[in-house]
Order: sequence, then structure tokens, then C-alpha cells
Amino acid sequence: MRSTFNLIIPTLLVFTFFLVTIQISQALIIPSTPAPTPIYRPTPLPTPPAISSSKTCQQISNEYGTWHQVQWGKADKILQDVWAAKKCNTYPDDKGDSNYNWSCQKISDTNGTYPKNWSRTTDIVMQEIWIRKSCTTVPSNSKTCQQISNEYATWPNHSGKADANVQSLWAAKKCNTYPDDKGDSNYNWSCQKISDTNGTYPGNWSRTTDKVMQEIWIKKRCITIPVEYSYCKSSCKDFLKTYSGPEIK
Repeated sequence: MRSTFNLIIPTLLVFTFFLVTIQISQALIIPSTPAPTPIYRPTPLPTPPAISSSKTCQQISNEYGTWHQVQWGKADKILQDVWAAKKCNTYPDDKGDSNYNWSCQKISDTNGTYPKNWSRTTDIVMQEIWIRKSCTTVPSNSKTCQQISNEYATWPNHSGKADANVQSLWAAKKCNTYPDDKGDSNYNWSCQKISDTNGTYPGNWSRTTDKVMQEIWIKKRCITIPVEYSYCKSSCKDFLKTYSGPEIK
């Protein structure tokens, strides 16, 4: 009995010491600091470019081939924003980009273009320039009004043999010429030739029944008489006796 008691006492002492040691150790342990929670800071957005430019609308059109409701040309996004902010409505003029600085006359001379006839102007952009500029030019090397009259027997209100293109050119040039002696073989009649061929003289058509020929006579204000009086016999002589107008050639 005593020996059992003596065994229990040391065991209790050891157990008590172990518990005390554990409590002291826990009291001495410094709690660890938790890792801080990261604060969310959004990445700042890049500063948008200022919508300003020293370039005028016309300069943008000229330098970048830009114009209202047609195309941006070579303008980048920033210039497009500048264009929109300034409410530009210009288009390239003669000082602009080499591809779009075409004057009306240059378009006409290069492509043969004139009102109502695109000729070789198949580029939609070039056609837009023509329309926007309200071009009315004709090619510098195009036929003159007199050449058109002579080659196509064309005069005011009479198209002769002129096709639709030539008629458009005639209208664009505002021609009012008539065939002269160098014109088409059917209508290059001089006053004297009409007189000599048909016996015509002022106040007498004789055989000039062709309405076109009569129109030529009137428009040229012919006052000739036949060189050979056999065409009108005594009537020409009688006419000359009473004639008091301009000198008859």
C-alpha cells in the first residue's frame, strides 16, 4: 500500500509540472501578425489626346485628302476627332495632296471631262471632286465651237451630225456658231456658193428649197447674187436696179 502511494505521488508531480510548462509556453508565445490585405488601386486610364489642332479644316483636307461625308483620306483617329470637333465640311482644293488637288480644268484636261460627260473620269473620288466644285470646264484641247459647227453641221437649235457627247460639249461651251466655208461638205456653203448654185439672191430663194440652206443664208445675212445671171436672167438685173442695201459681193 505504501509503495503504491509512493509511486502515485511522483507521477502526479510530473503530470502537474508538464501542465504548468505547457501553460507557461502558451503564455510566452507571441501571436503572428496576419498578412495585410492588398488595397485595390485601379490602373489610371491614359490621358486622351486634346481635341485641338492648329490646322484649319482646309489644311486637313489638303494634307490628308479628307472631306465631308466622302472619305477620311490619310487622317488618323486623332485628326478625325479634330475634324469632328471643328465640324469641318471642306474638301481638298488646288493646294492639297497631289492625289486630290485637282482643279476643274485639270480634271477636264486630263480626263476629257466636261458637263454631262465623264469621259475617262471613272474614279469615284474624282467624280465627287467635280460635283462638289460644281465644275463646268471643258478640255483645253477640245474642239472649238467653229470646229464643231464645221465638222458636225451644228449650229444653235440644230445638232446636225453631233452625237450626245458632242452636243454636251457644244452646250458646255455655250456655242452659237454656224458652219463656215471650211465645214462639212454639205453645209460649208458660202453665200456666194448658195447664190451661184441655186440662183439665190436677197428676196428670192429660187431653187434654195433646203430649209438648212435657207437657215445658213439667213444666219450669214447673205446678200450675194449669182455670178452668172443665167440663173435669174433679167430678174437679177431688175433686182440690182432697185436694190439700195449694203454692197453686194
